Amino acid sequence: MIESIQNIGNHSLILLICWLIFLGFTIFSYFKFQRFTLLLLFFTAFFLAAAFAMFAPYFFAWDEQFHALVGKNLAENPFIPRLFRNEPLGLNPENWVNAQVWLHKQPLFTWQMALSIKLFGSNVFAVRLPSVLFHGLLVAAIFRMGTLILNRKTGFLAALIAMHSSFLLGLLSGRIGTDHNDFIFLCYITFSFWAWFEFQNSQKQKWLIWIGVFAGCAVLTKWLVGLLVFGAWGFVLLQQFKQEHFWQKTIYFVKALGISCLVFIPWQIYTFIKFPTEAAYEMAYNTKHVSEVIEKHQGSAWFHYEQIQTLYFHQTEFFVFLLLGILAFFLAKISKKNILFMLSSLILVYGFFTYVPTKMPAFTIPVFSFVALIIAFGLTHFSSLIKINWLRRSTLALFALLILNWMFKPGPTLTAYGFKNDTMEQAGRISRIEAQNFIAKNGQNNPKKIVFGINDFEYANISWMFFHNEIAYPFIPADEDLKRLQKMGFQTVVFKSKKDF
Repeated sequence: MIESIQNIGNHSLILLICWLIFLGFTIFSYFKFQRFTLLLLFFTAFFLAAAFAMFAPYFFAWDEQFHALVGKNLAENPFIPRLFRNEPLGLNPENWVNAQVWLHKQPLFTWQMALSIKLFGSNVFAVRLPSVLFHGLLVAAIFRMGTLILNRKTGFLAALIAMHSSFLLGLLSGRIGTDHNDFIFLCYITFSFWAWFEFQNSQKQKWLIWIGVFAGCAVLTKWLVGLLVFGAWGFVLLQQFKQEHFWQKTIYFVKALGISCLVFIPWQIYTFIKFPTEAAYEMAYNTKHVSEVIEKHQGSAWFHYEQIQTLYFHQTEFFVFLLLGILAFFLAKISKKNILFMLSSLILVYGFFTYVPTKMPAFTIPVFSFVALIIAFGLTHFSSLIKINWLRRSTLALFALLILNWMFKPGPTLTAYGFKNDTMEQAGRISRIEAQNFIAKNGQNNPKKIVFGINDFEYANISWMFFHNEIAYPFIPADEDLKRLQKMGFQTVVFKSKKDF
């Protein structure tokens, strides 16, 4: 373990030290200066996420480098999402790895990248910075939700669980496929949950606006699962059908839903007008996820049960703590409305994605915050039944540390980032650093230049185009293609080995 830590870069080590220092401040603040706890949680989560974001000084092949390149191009024109700035070979535009107009994902998370790139330049950390910031906001939102629904202790423990999730840290650092797209999606959905609880607590209609805005932003990040808050809210309304002010509550629901539509529908209209062919294809492609397996992402009906160990920790322990938390809800007489909202969200997400034939690990993370809150409440509730003060605190601390260790997975995490000596992951890390350094140092930023044979790693040409304003392809072209491109005024370079440069 010590040898692995020594392999971490200096910048990341400094950030990890800041994380530990602020974690100590946060715990102290929780007990002594409560008004600073929320802010300190944000900074603690920020420093930890920033350290992870700097672990790998290169883009991961799937899918981060594609998102980064689209974000860079959006920094130049936010209304034209492009992968290839120019695609003179006319490759199949329906294949999203070759597309010039890139509508494969909704644009909000790449707009955020574009703003960061505009402010801080075209570099790896600038691409990851929005996710780093959102990690702090996510942790703060979970703490606030826990305080509103249950109590400060539950909110604080749930926030720590979310903060130290190796899966979420893997998404925001680009290591896990679907990366920033799914992480930002999770954040906006969680923010919509938080706004819903704030509205239920205060009945102030400004929170209806925020529910709609955050849900609309979630849709504008990935797609319609971003409206999950309304699905759960619908169950709550049905349960209140015969209660007083039901129709007024329904009007609140409709107002928030209308606001969310105002957020995400304009982009859909714009793309169908501006890019009708590409928009129609991507809409049909998204619909296929519900009826058939897409891109070989398949699995059995038990797929998402099996992924619990990846997203959280081992299945047996996970379900023990989850069921204890659900039991605690009913024993503690928590508001039925809040229980229904949270449990219906879990059922909707796991039920829907169990039915859908396309399977990916991150599909169920929209309810991550509720899982963390349920587990945290089980711990806080049952430990509170212990009458001896020191034993109660020791028991809670022991089980909290155990769960945080399971979530953080320090050994496997160090291995995954290539910090453990003499491993396949370390060899891959060294190779990727060398390849990315080579890419970053070469090129002429000439938009009329086309470089072929950039294939040191999978789709390395995408990283090349991020660092240089040149067109790059991973393959060697036919002679007739070279001649045609040269007649079009392009300078062509065929890259067969590094000695060519």
